[in-house]
This record gives sequence, C-alpha cells and structure tokens, in this order.
Amino acid sequence: VEVAENMIELKGEAMAPSPRVAGMVGSPSVSRSGWGYLSFFVNRRWVTSRLLARAVEEAYHRLLMPGKHPVAVINISLPAQEVDVNIHPTKSEVKFVNEHLVFSAVHRAVHQALVEQIPVPEVEAATESIFPSELRGAMLTSTADISYSLPASPPTPAISLPVLRVLGI
Repeated sequence: VEVAENMIELKGEAMAPSPRVAGMVGSPSVSRSGWGYLSFFVNRRWVTSRLLARAVEEAYHRLLMPGKHPVAVINISLPAQEVDVNIHPTKSEVKFVNEHLVFSAVHRAVHQALVEQIPVPEVEAATESIFPSELRGAMLTSTADISYSLPASPPTPAISLPVLRVLGI
C-alpha cells in the first residue's frame, strides 16, 4: 500500500513519436535494497534490460541512499524493427537498434517525473532592512552623501612587548 501511494506517473513526451515511455516510478521514499523492483516492458512484452535499469538508476542519482534502488514499472513503445528480441531463448532480453535514444528517453522521462514531485524550498523575503530608514529608497549620487559614525568605545590600550634578545649562533 505504501508503494502504491508513492508512485509517480511518467508523462511521455508528445513531441517524440519513438520511443514513447509510459509507466510509474516510485518516489525516493519507497526505495528498496534489491534490484528486483524494476519491471520493464517493450511493446507490452516483459523484458529484462541492463540498459533500461541503468537509465532509471541514473535518473535517481543522488536521490537515494547508498545501497537503495528505485521501484518502477515502465513500458517503452517503439516500432518492432527497432527491437531485437532474439538475444535470449525465452525472448526476455532485448537489444535496441538505437540504444542511446532509448536510454535518453527513459532517463529523461523518469528524471522529469521526479523533478516535478520534489518540493522546491521556499525562501521568505527579508522583513527587516539592514539600512537605516532614512536611507531606504534614497538615491545616492556619490559616497559623500553617506554619513556614518562609529560607536564610542574606549581606545585600545597600548601594550608594550618585552625586549627580546638577539640570539646568534
């Protein structure tokens, strides 16, 4: 239930027709200690791919604690001629004709979904000014327009150092 509540939907890029990336990724708070929580589908066929796993892992760069891995279910849709399914007898491993393009599409989709969900820290504007009220809003034309005074403090006492002997060798 915790994982389901913390899944983030991937929004595939409408501009790029191929490959299209869809699915869900877990927020960094639901990371797991094993690799078994990454599920990939290519044209709705379950596959294993180190390339896709690396793309997802790199998208989470610095968002996970060391030794933790993301949770994801991702489908990549692309033309059949761009996928070689004859890598493994069970056809569970695939090779892509343009691996760089597929890697980039998966990485970009996951990274974009994570960035949209990460809260951006808010910075409040300072309510107090460091300038005196008479200087606020005033336009200064030269440094001669600025007057300041130092707080009165007792003079620093002169400390005399003892006379040092010169040592010779």
